[in-house]
Amino acid sequence: MRSVGAYDQDGNFIIYGRVLKPYHLPVRTMQKKVDIYAASDHTRLMYDPNLGWTPRPNARDGLYRYNSQGIRINPAAPIEYSASPPPDTLRIVIIGDSYTHGDEVPFDHTWGYFLEKKLQAAGLKVEVINLAVGSYGLDQAFLRWDLLGRDLSPDIVILGLQLENVQRNVNLLKPLYQLNTGLPFSKPRYIVTDGELTLINVPTLPPEQIPAVLARPTAWPLIDHEYFYRTEDYQGHLWLNSRLVGLMMEVTSPVETQPIFYDLTQEPANLTLKIITTFKNRAKDSGSDFLMVHIPIILDLIRLSFGQKLIYADLLAEIEADNVVVRPQEALLEEARASSLFSLFMPGGHYSARGNEIIAGTIAQRILTMKNRP
Repeated sequence: MRSVGAYDQDGNFIIYGRVLKPYHLPVRTMQKKVDIYAASDHTRLMYDPNLGWTPRPNARDGLYRYNSQGIRINPAAPIEYSASPPPDTLRIVIIGDSYTHGDEVPFDHTWGYFLEKKLQAAGLKVEVINLAVGSYGLDQAFLRWDLLGRDLSPDIVILGLQLENVQRNVNLLKPLYQLNTGLPFSKPRYIVTDGELTLINVPTLPPEQIPAVLARPTAWPLIDHEYFYRTEDYQGHLWLNSRLVGLMMEVTSPVETQPIFYDLTQEPANLTLKIITTFKNRAKDSGSDFLMVHIPIILDLIRLSFGQKLIYADLLAEIEADNVVVRPQEALLEEARASSLFSLFMPGGHYSARGNEIIAGTIAQRILTMKNRP
């Protein structure tokens, strides 16, 4: 175990990408990342006081290219988007996290690209604008639409519903949610006050302030709203001297499966429902149809293939009760049975070209049904 894993600068033991308890506050690690960020003016993501982080305008980084608006575009056909769609053009804005952004694949392998091509093949004049940003929560996706997407006057807004995002909705300091993150940023977060959404941590902490807050988290006025800081996680116990025991605890009870996040009586699920409802209502008030696409991660499809219930099934059902949700899981599972589940995913866990094409096909069918409805 000790030969396979490694310690970081703060004393955290990391194995197979997982940080084992007891955690150590990542002060030195974040200071180094803040210094690297401050020394560069061409990182793909940059600090944003309203969103936490956002794509740098005109950035180019391997597979990814962005226009002057910070929107992911096709390097083979760069484009700037006007405030209104071209005449007789159906404009669709898609927004969400890395699964919607299309991490690990080139632009022409993303589901947004495939959706545009499939609708064009069906005879529609259409453009799909990809506003998604990696590591975003649903709260940041809503805010990015509010700050940028609304002004693009889309006919349809599609939210990529990857439900691990429920956890991100109750996170403020990115390094506490993901101790080995490469992002030295904090994020905004909603709380519900008198039945309405109230935004906190705006402007978000500048990167240079992050290490000091991590060094003394209990002195930060907003720490009570950070779901990923629990003092007991940083306390050593005799049994945790065994890295094997620590790994078994992490594997059998990872944070992403904790029921508190999807319990309809708890804040994370209720906050998520409030964000979605508010997003839908504001999109409709702006003249846009609103729908979501449920994006299952690989562990979700494994559970479904063995006939198991999704850990967030009750929350998803609650969302579907009042919203249009496209669910490509059956088409994905059918493809997995015909070839391989792993053919649908890239090594880092995001969808491959084939997986994204299947997702796009399911969405296209729903949109064509909507367009043909009397």
